[in-house]
Amino acid sequence: MFRLLLVLIIAAAALPLLVESTTSPCEALERRLAQAESRAAGTSPLSSLLPSPAPQPSGSGMATVAVRERYPDLPPTAACYIVYYETYYRSIVGS
Repeated sequence: MFRLLLVLIIAAAALPLLVESTTSPCEALERRLAQAESRAAGTSPLSSLLPSPAPQPSGSGMATVAVRERYPDLPPTAACYIVYYETYYRSIVGS
C-alpha cells in the first residue's frame, strides 16, 4: 500500500512538469493559465492556421504571487501544484 501511495505522489508531482515541459510547478501553472487565457480570447479558425508568436518567458513570478494570495500558509511550490490541478479539473468539468 505504501508503494502505491508513493508512486501516486511521484506521478502527481511529475505530471505538470512533463505535460507543460517545465522544471517547476509554478512555471507549469503559468503556461496552463496562459493557454487558458488564449483559448478564452476566442481565436478564429483562420488564426489557428497562421503561425503563432512564441510565448514570452515570464518566469513563475505571477503564479507565485497569485498562489500566495490564495494559499498564504502553504509553500509556493505546493500551492502551485494545487492551483494547477484545480485549473486542470475545471477544464475537464467545464466550469
